[in-house]
Amino acid sequence: MSAKGSKYARKHLLIEPKTKDVCETISNEEPDNGRILEVVYDDLTFLKTFDMLDLNEQIKTYRVLKSLAEDKSPEYDHIQKSSAEKLQKINERIHLAVVENLRYSLSPEEHHLIRMDCYGTVDARRSHLLSPYYVKLQKLRLKESLPAEKYIFDDAPAWQLFRQFKSFRQIELRLQKYMSQMRFQPEMLKVIGVQDFSDLIFKTFRKNSKDKKASFYPSNRAEFVMELATKKENEIRKILEKQNIDERYINSLLNAMKLFGITDANHVIVTETYFTKRILERLKRAKIPCEQYRIGNKIPQPLINTLMFEKKGEILEARDENGKPLNKSGFPSFEVHHKIAVSEGGRFVQISRVNYKNNYLLVPSNVHADVLHSADKLLVSNGKEAYYKRLEFTKPNITFMYGLKPDEQLEMNWTNSVSYQQQEEQDQEYIVSYAEVMARLEENRKNFDNNRSGNADDIELLVAMIRYKNHKRK
Repeated sequence: MSAKGSKYARKHLLIEPKTKDVCETISNEEPDNGRILEVVYDDLTFLKTFDMLDLNEQIKTYRVLKSLAEDKSPEYDHIQKSSAEKLQKINERIHLAVVENLRYSLSPEEHHLIRMDCYGTVDARRSHLLSPYYVKLQKLRLKESLPAEKYIFDDAPAWQLFRQFKSFRQIELRLQKYMSQMRFQPEMLKVIGVQDFSDLIFKTFRKNSKDKKASFYPSNRAEFVMELATKKENEIRKILEKQNIDERYINSLLNAMKLFGITDANHVIVTETYFTKRILERLKRAKIPCEQYRIGNKIPQPLINTLMFEKKGEILEARDENGKPLNKSGFPSFEVHHKIAVSEGGRFVQISRVNYKNNYLLVPSNVHADVLHSADKLLVSNGKEAYYKRLEFTKPNITFMYGLKPDEQLEMNWTNSVSYQQQEEQDQEYIVSYAEVMARLEENRKNFDNNRSGNADDIELLVAMIRYKNHKRK
């Protein structure tokens, strides 16, 4: 095959002005690109050749075909059509299709809430995002604390957007207690906005004043990874073993996924599979009983898990033939992909469904970026971001994929579980209209402004409010 590939490399030249960077990567001076060129030019057996490539080569070939398919130059009409057809066939057999004219836009606030719910974290809010009502009322505190139940979140229009998600409903009491401790005025709930509540969540859950991010709820993303790895461990292992990946990394990755939802190779502690002299010595130094173990014995999983939970996993860290920690740069990292994008969440009346497990897919980072998002076209209109072109799966239950072959995908029907159905039923009770919520908030703010007495503090608040509204219009 290499000889045939070299013939293709000698015979054909790829000149594509619009995508010069991609075409340079398959220069005829690079002999390893022969099979990639064969895929480009052989219309009969290109899939067979494509399947012989490793994942990085497949992604490279995919990008080349995409660049050629998008070239509208008349002199490359044949190669453009041929590349587009090949790209479509590759997509079809892994159950992907380009979908156009989507435009299910969401407001920036709803987009922000979906992201927070997905990761279970909130970043420190920048001051320009906060409303003058929130900024000012934080300073006008009560002389004495009120009981937590006096902070009635039903009165807060913006909070009704948060309540659409289980994660935020679960932290209401914590927020009420924080507001009570801080002696905030309960009436502020009626006039503060989404970013204000995000700041309130951040300050309630941050561990110290220097933190830039706070975790407020177990990550939906991590829970998906943990459950997937637990239920599909054997199937994922078989797929990874076919890729000639170090067995120690496969074992360690699956364990990190099951225990913590970790999928980034840089954060996986790669452990040895069997006891070595070095590991037994390190266990003894750490005063961990190990008399029953011998060099060559398989390390028990309970011991690995215990050390991981105690943050002592480095004791079991694997070494290469030179006694150095393994170079993890060649190991695959995985990411969670939204099959229906966050920016497409408007297609759901119940926007919390964007973060349901059946909408998640675990995929290698390079496939995620270079394939699944390769067709993305975004439109921003009236401050709302939406896709008008994107790759979507034609099979709704695909939940894991490694590469670009059909046998490297796994399916799972999450919707059959009792927990899924219960969450769906509960979330339906909290569906609200964004437009109606914001109208109610605006009405509350007008009433608040009209009821102020006109003292110096109120005038300062009014000026800040006008500046805030003008800034929002820009």
